[in-house]
Amino acid sequence: MALQSPHDALFRAAFESPRHAAQLLHAVLPAELTELVSLDSLELEPGGGRGQNLEEFRTDLLFRANIANAPGFICVLFEHQSSSDHGMPLRMLGYLLRTWERAWRSQRGRPLPPIIPIVISHDPNGWRAPLELADLLPMVVRHRPALRSVTPNFRYILDDLTQLSDSKLRARALAPFPTLALWALRDARTPGQILHTLDQWADALTNAANAPNGRDALQQLFLYISTVAENLAFDQFKSRVLQHSPATEPSFMTIAEELRERGLQQGIERGLQQGIERGLQQGALQTRREDIESLLTSRFGTLPAAVTARIQSADADTLKRWLNQILTGASPEAVVEL
Repeated sequence: MALQSPHDALFRAAFESPRHAAQLLHAVLPAELTELVSLDSLELEPGGGRGQNLEEFRTDLLFRANIANAPGFICVLFEHQSSSDHGMPLRMLGYLLRTWERAWRSQRGRPLPPIIPIVISHDPNGWRAPLELADLLPMVVRHRPALRSVTPNFRYILDDLTQLSDSKLRARALAPFPTLALWALRDARTPGQILHTLDQWADALTNAANAPNGRDALQQLFLYISTVAENLAFDQFKSRVLQHSPATEPSFMTIAEELRERGLQQGIERGLQQGIERGLQQGALQTRREDIESLLTSRFGTLPAAVTARIQSADADTLKRWLNQILTGASPEAVVEL
């Protein structure tokens, strides 16, 4: 599990299987959409919605599916920011556009496929960001039919894990490991919570341990918990787990060695961390630049070289301001303030 993105790694391990994803989608999709989506047709799209830089790793999972008896996509974005992303509708629009553009290039002349956008959040404070693109626009657009008719809008589906009780999480009837993954994603970052709720999941831990590949799956789960849970005494956690679920012991056998190796590497990692963070920041900036170029191209067509050059040289605050101006700017030059 990559230490830089343990949340992504656990989520992908639990749900990149179409069978497990179908179970999750059955619980998350509204009934009217569940009737339209053939969940047994799910296929993981190679590469998902990801691009070439690190930030786009977080577009997570893209599945092909038959939607209303036609080919379509389901885009599952896993969100683990420390606070809700107010610009999520615009960010999701960028992912949708890239998926449509790829489909258009490969199937030119055919209708664009339907895409169902889903955000799975485990923000400890609960999700508080807008669900619709229209919520980012001024009131005049929403209240004037003439403006509303020429302005795009869509709504993504939100699954806020922090709003799920243990009983509601169990009611989803997922396979044992995906269920435990959602439990850990929901509780592990809240100090003391993973131990507080542990007793409720003893049977799921035992079932996961006895499932095919259960040892590896639980090892990944326990390593995730040891990585992200603050002030967790891992020996105490291990003792409690074994007390309730002895079948999980094989999964702990190599964790001690893994944790020891992490300790030996900490000095090197601290020395590299600043360089890694600078690289991630540059990757995030480049993703934002590509999002702006894609959105401007979709609205205005081919961009002048001066506009592209200005985007590529802009800093993070400037890019954020321009994102908010894309739908209201009269031209690409106006958006980037040329």
